[in-house]
Amino acid sequence: TGEVEYKETNNFGSFWRFTNEGQSRVLALLAEELDGAGARVAVAETYERFLAVDFSFKELCTDWQMLPGDDPKTRQLNNHADQGYDTTVVARLNLLDERMQPIYADFADHLQRFAGYGPRFAHAIEHVLGGDHDWFASPRVESYHHVWQEMHYNLQSTLGIDRAEEEASRAAAEPSD
Repeated sequence: TGEVEYKETNNFGSFWRFTNEGQSRVLALLAEELDGAGARVAVAETYERFLAVDFSFKELCTDWQMLPGDDPKTRQLNNHADQGYDTTVVARLNLLDERMQPIYADFADHLQRFAGYGPRFAHAIEHVLGGDHDWFASPRVESYHHVWQEMHYNLQSTLGIDRAEEEASRAAAEPSD
């Protein structure tokens, strides 16, 4: 139908992807779902609550991956040998999750399609708290970071938000050093 295409590459093998027409169709269906449920305003307001925590989550992930330091340019990779440091960062993730679970529930209340996110985050945090730290930010499992990125993209698509434009607008609003 022209909405998907099969792509073969030398580096990544073959795959299916949406064409521009297909992507437009998906966005139209998402907008139809959102407006049909009468949930546009509620989802947008809940998304603003999500965004209020997004920067903190990104900082938290950086802190998980990098050791502390005053200069971001000289921070060293976290080899996870300092259990005290890692325990502190995991505790911060747990607090963030406690703050976010009501927001995840609100998204699910507005659109049923979002109902799976809260349990997926809970599953990831359970693994992290149990000592399986791959569930924090590894791309090999449905880590907290992986689910966060997926949900963020899903929300942007649902609300018709262009990711690059949103990032540029947020960067412009942040105070410069």
